Amino acid sequence: MGVRGIRAQAAGIAFLALVAGCAADTSRDVEAFDPRRGSAELEAPPSVEADETTRAHVEDAGRRISQGLTLEEAERIALEVNPTITAAACAVNAAKANIWQQSLFTNPTFTFGKTEIPTRGFDPNGSGPSPLTSDNGSRSFSAWDLRASSTPFTLQKDFDVSGKRVARVDNALEGERQTEAQFASAARQLKAQVRTAYAAILVAEKGLELAQEAFDMARKNVEILGMGALGGKVLEGDSTAAESAEDRARIDLQQAELNLQNARLAFATLLGCPQATVGPLRGTLPLEKLAEDMDAAATVKEALQRNADVIAAKRAVLAAQANVRLQKRSTIPDITVQATYNRYILDDFDTVGFNLSLPLPVFDQNRAQIAQAVANLHQAEAQDRSTELTVEQSVRSDLAQIATSRARIKAFENEILPKARRSVTLTEESYQAGKVLYLNVIAARQNFNQQRQDYATELLAYEAAMADLERLLGRSLEAKAP
Repeated sequence: MGVRGIRAQAAGIAFLALVAGCAADTSRDVEAFDPRRGSAELEAPPSVEADETTRAHVEDAGRRISQGLTLEEAERIALEVNPTITAAACAVNAAKANIWQQSLFTNPTFTFGKTEIPTRGFDPNGSGPSPLTSDNGSRSFSAWDLRASSTPFTLQKDFDVSGKRVARVDNALEGERQTEAQFASAARQLKAQVRTAYAAILVAEKGLELAQEAFDMARKNVEILGMGALGGKVLEGDSTAAESAEDRARIDLQQAELNLQNARLAFATLLGCPQATVGPLRGTLPLEKLAEDMDAAATVKEALQRNADVIAAKRAVLAAQANVRLQKRSTIPDITVQATYNRYILDDFDTVGFNLSLPLPVFDQNRAQIAQAVANLHQAEAQDRSTELTVEQSVRSDLAQIATSRARIKAFENEILPKARRSVTLTEESYQAGKVLYLNVIAARQNFNQQRQDYATELLAYEAAMADLERLLGRSLEAKAP
């Protein structure tokens, strides 16, 4: 090989090293663009062990659930096992991988070929083809002899001259941040659902307790009327009404037992362990109280700063802005550089070539993609504002519901239920003394049953509002019930 051939090969090797060097620098770019390296808790286990790991987590969570839980333990189990939150965590991991993918350079293209292949042989001595040599120094070759053909080696690489790669990474980074905010929103939503389900069990237990008390009252009335009937002091209609009331109380008791069973099943399913047996909960109603009324304006301001849905909406705007920048930069075409080294053995002459190519944006100027990206940006901005309005309305609604429910629960516990229970006792005593009809006893009992149902409903409404307010604020309310 001549000096020129050696120089050509060296130039090709240098060009290949340049491209490889650009690709090798990718890891540093990814590290610089990725500010979320502290989110290792979101990393999913390897796919090979995913099923076994999940099964082990579910079995362990089932044992913990059967032993009885506090609200904090229930929330922790849900975040570990619930498949919805696991899917949200996987979405974060996928978004992180997309940052790495968008930061990569395009691959160079290496081409090897054989050209100018002879279709007829040539022998200057007339004695048949020989291995490309002759006595007078001329070259001889046979038909389709690949050794007589030209051998080009080509290396091709396109170069971004408009910053599209940076815009792609920026777009992917904003998308990853939005996905993390969506994960936080899903986690807080799950915690709110767990708290509501936890309170629903306690409310169902309270309802069962009151239903049992109402059934005992009804059964006691039947016994009292039965004793009076032996002495001929009770009308047959009163006895029938008392037995009917006992049957209704029994049905209400069975329904209360079913409500408790369904509440426990919904709670276990929410924790990701529908087959688990829910043990006695180590909590009392109300689960959490506000020490004093919260200022609505200050609470709304805090929610708009901390709420995960609002943060996700604002990051969606940033992602849309990054996409607009990407589409605008995409109008500038990339330059493609091509280096070719050609070896031609017949002439013992090696050549090198260098080409530059640039697409001309005559027809496709990316205008439709830019218009679509701008429309998506306006949509994200409108959605951001809509989310803020929804959060503000929800905060004010929750604060009003909490204040109202707190006053009603206090009235139920201190006045309504004790008076209704006392009314039943006094009416029964008056009936035994012959001062009132048994219809008055039934009316007193019906009033007590209605009040206890309203009390249980108010407890659940209070806990649901508290759970939703915690979700909106993105934190737990620290004032605990004694």
